[in-house]
This record gives sequence, structure tokens and C-alpha cells, in this order.
Amino acid sequence: MRAGSIGLMGVLHLAMVTAQAQEPAQKEQATTKLPSMTVTAEQQPVATLGIEAAREEVNLTPGGVTLVDGEILRDRNISSLADMLRYVPGLFIQSDSGGDGIFFSSRGSNLDATDFDMNGIMLLQNGLPVTSADGNNHNRIIDPLSTRYAIVARGANGMKYGASTLGGAINFINPTAYDMPGVRLYLNGGSFGQVQGRATVSKVFDNRFDGLLTVETKQRQGYRSHNQSRRTGAYANAGWRISQSLGTRIYLNYINNNQQLPGSLTRAQFKDDPDQAGTNALKGNFQIDVEAFRVANKTTWQIDEHQSLDFGVSYEKQRLYHPIVADFSVPGVPDEFIAFDGLLIETDHRDLGAVVRYEHQIANHNLLFGANYRIGDVKGQQYGNDHGHPGGLQALINQHANTLQAYVMDRWNIGNDDWTLVPAVQIVNANRELDNTDVDDFGVETENHTDGHYFGVNPRLGLLYHVQSGFDLFANVSRL
Repeated sequence: MRAGSIGLMGVLHLAMVTAQAQEPAQKEQATTKLPSMTVTAEQQPVATLGIEAAREEVNLTPGGVTLVDGEILRDRNISSLADMLRYVPGLFIQSDSGGDGIFFSSRGSNLDATDFDMNGIMLLQNGLPVTSADGNNHNRIIDPLSTRYAIVARGANGMKYGASTLGGAINFINPTAYDMPGVRLYLNGGSFGQVQGRATVSKVFDNRFDGLLTVETKQRQGYRSHNQSRRTGAYANAGWRISQSLGTRIYLNYINNNQQLPGSLTRAQFKDDPDQAGTNALKGNFQIDVEAFRVANKTTWQIDEHQSLDFGVSYEKQRLYHPIVADFSVPGVPDEFIAFDGLLIETDHRDLGAVVRYEHQIANHNLLFGANYRIGDVKGQQYGNDHGHPGGLQALINQHANTLQAYVMDRWNIGNDDWTLVPAVQIVNANRELDNTDVDDFGVETENHTDGHYFGVNPRLGLLYHVQSGFDLFANVSRL
């Protein structure tokens, strides 16, 4: 374009000089006919949200919201979500053994929960909930290196995604073929036997169809005994640009993650050797093995320049094998003479979710209407832990949950563009039902049933004042 522009200016200048040298009578006859020029431009697919648009979204939020650019992660040693989100203000994320198992807290949430639940914060991929209907994340591992960027919306700022959890929400956006080159290879190695590699291939077809596939593997010996981990995964998405205003994309994820758990140490054990595994962890062969498959679809319709509609569905199937409790160490008594219980969890999880969001710009109001609906089931068994193998049957597990989160939010420019008022309200309706059957040592079954219904209204009011470029003041009052 630049070379063409210079050539065009040269032709015009030459024509002007020639015209000035001719007589007035000849000026009417002297004409210069320029060649026609055609300018074309590509429109970005409506099914993708660029990182620049996401940054603008963050700037319009009156509260603590952080954008994590996935590209900068490749310059660091990133092996888990704890590494990815380590420097995000307001988050405390730590792995007790350096593997994928993490303890998660955002703004004080989840402090009294177990690592398995990882509740108190809502996780999403591409705007579709990953968190189960019961509010827990159930060892759901999101690969940080398969994230183009992530938006961390702490507290009530997560209401934009329908989150009603104290810690807010984190939305992980996957890359597409429009974001990445055709082939990308990544290899990483580190201490304690850490090796991870991944390969990504992607292609855009006629600016209407695109596809991306990533396969990855990671293994780690760990810095403690009984601390090995191994993970393989495949992540794919494909998009179809149906028209200039309508696009859809399907996402597929598969993860097989096996981890040994070193367990806890007493103070005396830690002083003696901080890298050793706990006694019960070795005898009970503590581990957490998760195999998960997820399929999701999201469609975006840009109705006109003032209206847009997003809707999507997701389904996830997860298998958990989890020997976790063993307490049969009695001083002076051989193990074979001790009645052994322990706990080994073997369950299947099913989660189905649906999301709809409608945005409408009316004068100086930017209205957002949205709803999330999720259904989740957990079925399986609990056994005694016979050195990492199922012992006697202890319980049959049958749990059901459904949650509806509906919300409306307005970004209202008042006075001038420097002031933005953000009122919002959310309605949460949830049901929990447990049908567990306890089995004693003689095989006698005892059925236990309990259920609960919950309803809540969460209001929010935020105010944002834009002082100057890069400097904003905000206030936010909310209930969660």
C-alpha cells in the first residue's frame, strides 16, 4: 500500500506540472486518466474475541480484574495453574507438592475447603462454565499453556459471567487458528525430572473455516518421595464463519492426569527429612488419577451494530480414582494386626451446562442480560484403601445438583464519558440432592437421603471515574 501511494502521488505531481506548462486553451484538452484501484479488507470472525477487546473490557470494570496474556507464559517455566496465576493480586494459589494439585483462594474464599473441592471460585473456558453445578471444581485441571489469555474477575466482578461465588470467576480463552502460526512446537525441562512437550497445528480455510489441534505430555519426578506425576492431553477447536454476523465454534478437550500424593508430615518428620513422603501416604499409595473429556459449542450472533447474542452448551465426563485416607500406623503393633479402613474414592462425574448472554447498546446504556444453567451428577463407590487398591465397600454415592444463575447489568455513562455507573442484580436458584448408601463390615446397607433448595438475590452497584489515560478511580458495593 505504501509503494502504491507514493506512485500515485508521483503521477498526480507530474500531471500538475504538465498542466501548468500548457496554454489555457490546451488545459481543457489535457487530461490524465489514472488506473482504477480496488481496496479489500478482511473482517475478523465474529466467533473470536481478540485480546485487545478483552483489555478494553477490563478497563470498563469498576473493580479488581486482571488480564493474563498467555503469550508471556512461554517465557517462564509454567507447569500448572499455580505458576500461571502466581502474580495475580488477590489470589493465593499453591501446590503442596509442585504438581497439578493446587489449593486455591481468591479474596479469602475456600480457606476451609479441601484441595479436592477447589470451590469458592468459578472457572470458565471461552465463557462456558467448567465448575460443576454443585459449585466445586473437582480436580478439574485447565492447561495454562493452552490458554491465549485469561481474565481474572475477583469478587462481584465475576457477575459478568454469572458467578455467584465469593472469589469471583476466571475465564480462560483458548487460542484459535487466527491467533497462532500454522505449526508451533514447545519443549520445556526443569529440575526434579520435569519434562513437558507440546505440538500445535492450525489452519484457516478460505477465511470461513479454521481448526486447531494441540497434543501435549508432561511428566515430573517431584522433589519429594512418592511425588511422580504424568499427564497427557489433547485440545482442539474448529470454527465456522457462517456469515459476516454469525459464527460458531466447537471445542474438544481430553486430559489423562495421574499423580502420586506424598501426603503430610509431622513436625518431627519434616525436621528429619522435608522431602520424604508421609508414612500413611506410602502405605496407602495415595494418588489422584483423573480422566476427563469435554465437548462444548459456542455461537455468536452480531445482530446489528448495537446488539449481540452469545449462546452455548457444554458437556463433561470425568472419571476419578483417588486413594486418599489411610490410618493404620499404631506404635508397637504390626500393620497386619490392625483393622484397616482408609478411604478410596472411585466416582464418575457428568456435567451439562448451558449459557446465554444478550448485549444491547441503547443511547448511553450498555445492557447485559445473561443466564447460566448447570446440571451435575456424581455416582460411584467409596472403598477401604488396601494399599492403593479397593478394599471393602463402604458406601454407594449418588449425588445430584442443579444451579440457575440469571443476571442483568448496565454500564451507564452519566454526565460524560468519564463517569460510568454499573448497577447489577443476580438471582440464584439451586438444588442439591444426596442419596448415599452406607455399607458396614457385614454388608448391611443403610440408605441416607438429604436434599436442599437455595435461593438468593445478589445486588451490585459500581462507579467508575476515568481521570486520565491509565488512571481510574472506582468504588464497588456488592453482595455474594
